[in-house]
Amino acid sequence: MLIKYHFLLKGDYMETTLSDLKPFKILQKPDNYDILFGLPIPPIDRLRTFSADQFEDMICEWVDGYLKKEYTTVYRSGSGW
Repeated sequence: MLIKYHFLLKGDYMETTLSDLKPFKILQKPDNYDILFGLPIPPIDRLRTFSADQFEDMICEWVDGYLKKEYTTVYRSGSGW
């Protein structure tokens, strides 16, 4: 059984309350790569972690590295400003 401790300061004394924790379920046992570099992040979640500047850089690389191979003409049409 897992126990979670809460320490609340009230006046000059400390109150402790105990409550049960739900067991943590691991979907997949991590291998050595995961231990060294962390668990993989799904692509859509990785995009959510980008700042505006990082997202702009990623889009520029995507356009230059992928879209120019698929399309004959690629150009920038606007900005968020």
